Amino acid sequence: MIINLSPRYIFRSGIQKLYLQSLKSRYRQFEFAVRHPKIIQENRLKAILKANQNTQYGRQCNFASISCVKNYRDQVPIVDYDAIEKHIQSCAAGEKNILCAENIKLMELSGGSSGPEKLIPYTKGLLQEFSSAIDPWLFDLHQSNPELKGTRSYWAISPIQRTTRVTSGGISIGIDNDLEYFGPLTRIVLNEFMLSSREIGECKDIERWRFETAKLLLACKDLGMISVWSPTFLLLILEYIEREAHRLIPTSARFCPGNLSQFWPRLKLISCWTDASSALFIPRLRQWFPEITIQSKGLLSVEGIISIPLSGIDGPVLAVGGHFLEFIDLENPDSQPRQAFELEVGGHYSPLLTTSGGLYRYNLKDSVQCLGYYHSTPIIRFEGKIDSTSDLCGEKLNPIQVETALRRVTQAMNLSYEFALMAPSLSSGETPFYLLFLEAAMTASQIEVLSKNFDLELRRGHPYDYARQLGQLGQVQIRSVKNALSFYLSSLEKSGLRAGTIKHNILDKRLNWAQLFTEHARVS
Repeated sequence: MIINLSPRYIFRSGIQKLYLQSLKSRYRQFEFAVRHPKIIQENRLKAILKANQNTQYGRQCNFASISCVKNYRDQVPIVDYDAIEKHIQSCAAGEKNILCAENIKLMELSGGSSGPEKLIPYTKGLLQEFSSAIDPWLFDLHQSNPELKGTRSYWAISPIQRTTRVTSGGISIGIDNDLEYFGPLTRIVLNEFMLSSREIGECKDIERWRFETAKLLLACKDLGMISVWSPTFLLLILEYIEREAHRLIPTSARFCPGNLSQFWPRLKLISCWTDASSALFIPRLRQWFPEITIQSKGLLSVEGIISIPLSGIDGPVLAVGGHFLEFIDLENPDSQPRQAFELEVGGHYSPLLTTSGGLYRYNLKDSVQCLGYYHSTPIIRFEGKIDSTSDLCGEKLNPIQVETALRRVTQAMNLSYEFALMAPSLSSGETPFYLLFLEAAMTASQIEVLSKNFDLELRRGHPYDYARQLGQLGQVQIRSVKNALSFYLSSLEKSGLRAGTIKHNILDKRLNWAQLFTEHARVS
């Protein structure tokens, strides 16, 4: 093995060592928090309420009189975005002390990948809560993977898809660079280790962005880590390089799945979403990188961080040192929400967030399952959104229901698939039904059997079955599709969504997918 002792390597290794030393105290705080979540969580709640008791919302809910979690639950309602939208619009207009006492640094967009855009206030306190979760993750990541010493990392940089915007009150909208989620020191260090290019950051053309990104990655022989949100983002880049190898790779080296060590010999880890619908794409990613660790991102949203991954732990751990967390028991939704340390192994829950950014008992409408415990803190797995319900005529289908039904019938038929998307089909004068777009090797007879069995599996749900019995809803129809993933993502990018942050939703109502896939099949 050749030891790299170049000045650049020595410099990076030294910077990395000093940086990890600076994160050690954060990691110790996290380790204390996961051992004593009750104390830490209740202290977080008291600090947030005290800091914001004189805001309009704080006076409305009488934060000053709240002395315990029970008081908090009695006096402060569970809310979704609609319930506080007027307050957020007041903040956006420049009004002070509405939801939070701190000045709002910016408004970040949430919800655009699965519904209407929402504005989420970002304050200094909220960003510090992000750091309290991210810093321990980064410390653990590098301590557990010493091979990353002196290497560089690729953090997803999306092409510019939106112009700079501000609210009516002059507050900036959107984070253009994901590094803004990190603290100042972390940003400085990551900038030194991160692959970057001004051309990529300023690129507005998708094809040009792909080409420049591919060149940047291929030129980096000391790449140690790749960090993206969706695995589909990385898959598309890899497939682009394979397709355009004659332009990108001047040698006869073959770029293909399982043969990438010659390009990135020091690559150790890939960080991306691995749960819910993203799990469908992990086997394809493993074909490309059979010997590389793929680490889950945990549950991170624009509104806050619920969990972080730790090396050697089979699932992300609740980030109890940042926000105050509660959990609705999805099997008993009318019961009192549970605190972070009260989850039962095997139980299914929906998290509520209280943050320094002005969200109080905010319902993310996510579904998580408790897998076990790390010390006294739950390990969870993200299962999907529970608010992406499709309801044409009372059937109330949700993504988890669709994904479970499809998995059962394809396993029973010994079928594998690379892409699945279900969307409603509505035509004037016709009974509505659902279309399942499936990329798989299937015969016509298999499609017919699968369509029937899939529909029967969905009818296990009473509302769907009732709508089918009444004739309000037709049987599911299946359409075989090719090259579906890249088409799906490019269609959503064209609609204005930001590449790299798009989540594949197995049940998707956003666009007229029947028409789009018909046109795609015509030209492909």
